[in-house]
Amino acid sequence: LPRQPGARQTVSFCNTGHWAATNWFVLSEVLRQPHVALYPGSMVDWSRSGAPMAHVPTRLQQLWQQLEQTWQPL
Repeated sequence: LPRQPGARQTVSFCNTGHWAATNWFVLSEVLRQPHVALYPGSMVDWSRSGAPMAHVPTRLQQLWQQLEQTWQPL
């Protein structure tokens, strides 16, 4: 997508591409948001490629971290 300097691009992706396509359609075609792209391979393709993946804690891990932070000062 051609972008203006300083413009940010939104890339829609999901685990398999199904929901990402729906998201892309709504953002790009219905809401007319600029600079919206679809990564059709989504996480399945990305993880198979060997590309780096950032670790994001699961919801349970997030809750546990919050609990630890809450009780740590005591």
